[in-house]
Amino acid sequence: MVVAAILLFLGLYTWNIRSGYLDAAIDNTGMEIVGLFLVPIDWLKTETSTLWERYVDLVGTREENEHLKKEVARLSFELTIQKERAAENEYLQQSILLTPPAPWPMSSARVLAWRMGPFSALETILIDRGASAGAKRDDPVITHRGVVGRVIRVAPSVSTVLMLTDLNSRIAVRGERHRSSGILAGNGPGEPLRVLYVPVTTVMEEGETLITSGLDGFFPPGLPVGHITSIQRSDRSQFQAVTAEPFVDFQKLESVAMLDAPEPSIDRLAAENITPPQSEENASQEIDEENTAVGNADEDDQTHNATLSSASHNRPSENTTRNKPSTPRNNAPR
Repeated sequence: MVVAAILLFLGLYTWNIRSGYLDAAIDNTGMEIVGLFLVPIDWLKTETSTLWERYVDLVGTREENEHLKKEVARLSFELTIQKERAAENEYLQQSILLTPPAPWPMSSARVLAWRMGPFSALETILIDRGASAGAKRDDPVITHRGVVGRVIRVAPSVSTVLMLTDLNSRIAVRGERHRSSGILAGNGPGEPLRVLYVPVTTVMEEGETLITSGLDGFFPPGLPVGHITSIQRSDRSQFQAVTAEPFVDFQKLESVAMLDAPEPSIDRLAAENITPPQSEENASQEIDEENTAVGNADEDDQTHNATLSSASHNRPSENTTRNKPSTPRNNAPR
């Protein structure tokens, strides 16, 4: 057996040296065996490295994503601010174009707060101009679109404005085209305005612009207020039922303009035979002068009465004159 095995080995060895098949077979087999171990190891290494790189990339991507989210939020906020500034700039540019009536000085004011809705006592806004800035009660408040209302309460630094939509608001208006007059009355939040006391004989049409007539003494004439939305005539009433819609969007009020009612001129007061108002010092001075004049008049009266009294004492009485004996004519010298 041993000799046979040795002879077989020597034969195969000799054959392998001549042909090389065994070496090639052994090499291929070894490589395949090694490959069976190395391929999974290499795959595991590659997948592990890929997973790690993906994890690292995911962490970096997440951080970058968070950074980009913050950047987007910042840019969105800046864009919102820029849009707001652009809208405010456009609003202020339109407000600058507003020219007040000739004798009515105008000053701007910013809206601080609103008091609106069904649960509020009055439809009002609060503005940042008060008595220290020259605000007075009943001063008109407008925007570039039209009339807002008038001042009803004045504090040192703020004022309360009654809007024309309030139930207590009344403004004298007229139609811009047909010049028909009426009283514009508020009808509450979200409700159309009413134009009162418009006779059925007067002409108004839907869509006609309403402007202030100035007959109420609070607003200068010619300010836009709103436009007519409907007109109803009835045989039972001598007035038309007219509704209107204001030009001003009260939900978007940001700034307003306040008109200062001009002081009456001396020429107009003289033409109307009206005494101009005087200051307290002038009034007190006139009162003192009147009191002095009255006192002097009383002294003159007392002096005059004393003079009359002394004259009456010195005058002989009528009885004494009658009882005095007269001189006889016979004793008179001839």
